[in-house]
Amino acid sequence: MNTKIRQFLKFSVVGGASTIVNYLIFLLLLVVFNIDYLISASLGYIAGVFFGFTFNKKYTFQSEHKSLPELSKYFLVYIISLFLGLSILKYFVAHLLLNPVIANILVIGVTTFTNFFGSKLFTFRKINIPEVFKSKLFIGILLLKIIFSFLFASDFLVGSTIPFVDYFISSGFSNPYQHFFELGMFKAFPYSTAMLGAVSIPFFIFSFLPASIIGNGFVQLFLARLPLLIADIGIFYILIKLLKTKETKVLIYYWASPIIFYISYFHGQLDAIPTFLLLLSIYLLLTEKYVKSALSLGIALAAKANIFIALPFIFLYLWRNQRGITKIVNYFSTAILTYILLILPFIFSLGYQKLVLNAEEQLWLFLLNVPLGETGIIIYILPLALLVFFLRMAYFKKINQDALMMQFAIIFTLLVTLIPAMPGWFFWTIPFLTYFFVKDEHISKKNYFGINAFFLLYFIVFNKGSDLFQSFQIVNKGISELPNIYQVFSSSGFNINLYSNIIFTFLIGILLVNLYYVYKFGLLANLRYRKSGLRIGIAGDSGSGKSYTNKLIEDLVGEPNLTVLEGDDLHKWERTSEKWKKLTHLNPKSNFLQREINYILDIEGSKKVKRKEYDHKTGKFSDEKTVWSKKFILVSGLHSFYLSKLRQMLDIKIFVSP
Repeated sequence: MNTKIRQFLKFSVVGGASTIVNYLIFLLLLVVFNIDYLISASLGYIAGVFFGFTFNKKYTFQSEHKSLPELSKYFLVYIISLFLGLSILKYFVAHLLLNPVIANILVIGVTTFTNFFGSKLFTFRKINIPEVFKSKLFIGILLLKIIFSFLFASDFLVGSTIPFVDYFISSGFSNPYQHFFELGMFKAFPYSTAMLGAVSIPFFIFSFLPASIIGNGFVQLFLARLPLLIADIGIFYILIKLLKTKETKVLIYYWASPIIFYISYFHGQLDAIPTFLLLLSIYLLLTEKYVKSALSLGIALAAKANIFIALPFIFLYLWRNQRGITKIVNYFSTAILTYILLILPFIFSLGYQKLVLNAEEQLWLFLLNVPLGETGIIIYILPLALLVFFLRMAYFKKINQDALMMQFAIIFTLLVTLIPAMPGWFFWTIPFLTYFFVKDEHISKKNYFGINAFFLLYFIVFNKGSDLFQSFQIVNKGISELPNIYQVFSSSGFNINLYSNIIFTFLIGILLVNLYYVYKFGLLANLRYRKSGLRIGIAGDSGSGKSYTNKLIEDLVGEPNLTVLEGDDLHKWERTSEKWKKLTHLNPKSNFLQREINYILDIEGSKKVKRKEYDHKTGKFSDEKTVWSKKFILVSGLHSFYLSKLRQMLDIKIFVSP
């Protein structure tokens, strides 16, 4: 029987026993002692947790790790499930008018699934936390972000997003787009359904709390910030996965970025969420998890419309890396279908169409234009720039990880420089610019910090709509009503508008300079490097440690950057062959060694290479599989250095002695 199925059945047995304990306590408190149904459900739930942990640890997952850390994780999973269950219970009773006894049975069914997956994937699973997450700098900035999450926010969050989400939850998931459309608040929430869902989750999980708590301004700010904080940490984690051994630099350039801090934790725009979803999709794409990547991309599309700009460049990556038309069609079909399913509940309402599909910001792509004489023809600069860049990227015969990340740095920088971008839109560029500046060792880092400096200078000091004081509205109403710095200078007769435009010009200028650096030293240098390639050879006897060395190199350069050619795949016959008795694979004559040279040349020439893999367990060959060209080629086997021509082709040669 499959291990997962066996575990689920065991968990179900323990869960059934826990449920009996849970429900008996619930009925006892509710019926016999006449205690409030929410309190009764909470105490019954806690009793079931203690019972379940003991038996799941020893019986279901057979964990041998220390009990205290696991108990802490177990309680965390079950507390979240408890809050979720109580909120679902409240929804069933208050909105669907179900009897609390019947409703609680349904809730227990839901939480059984959340508890199983939480236990399997988190509680009883050893999780290796990167050391950078334990650093004082990371923890210090994290605490600062949490504190600011409770305290500060502009009208964007306080006056629009929170009321929008609050109506969605309190109304029992009625269409909030239509409601705010009828109120005439056309800019209340210009995001699609995935964004609404992401921001609503914390509000729903804690919706069982009394109105005096859930309606508190500080609590609401924090609940709205929770998805942003999770997305922020997610982006940071993906970047350190892509930039191995560069964790400290990622910590400085991304995690400590003033732009990220201001947008998410002071101003309060939500752009961290779609940016994380896009970056997650890219990471999954690079690791060849195509279905998960497509799903993540579809969710990102249903979060914010700017993600649509990424589609042609993702297509180009798949096409240039010879993923095949069937795989490409399946990929985009999955992404678009996911997007359609997510927006389907509200797509036909006038409110959704007005607030999201026909939002004014959608047309800002065409604001910068040049009339072509008196012909009436207009050239739109941003679409033209994106088209030219796309055609330039199409010149690449192959697009690897670096090129993929650099192209997104360029297209999002083009967006924020060629349209009157809102503060939150600059978030789109930072993870990708971080990738470039961490990878590049030659460009002065002053350019990156210059972006942060001029961004803050413009949006906090010299911007007419600065929310420097407005964002104090929850902390101190009096401070929030003070005029901003721009207004103070303007009322005194100072030509602040001139200086505002100058600062903004400097901001755009330094962004364009960095765009040039990314293009020249990121994309073009990457193209030159790809043409020369880097070939690594490993040779050694069986059991000498070749596989371990392969893994070390893979960890160093990243699996998405490494094409591995195993010498065992070149065996002339399988282990069961009669010829094995005369010549084993230890003899060079038992291997098609010359083919390795042809494979390398074909792979570097971006040709489609089919190759069988040798299975050591069975001694048989697999069906032919396609081998793709990547940044590094690793040749590993018994006879990697036997042929003189192959030795000459290898840039780095490693011999492993037993």
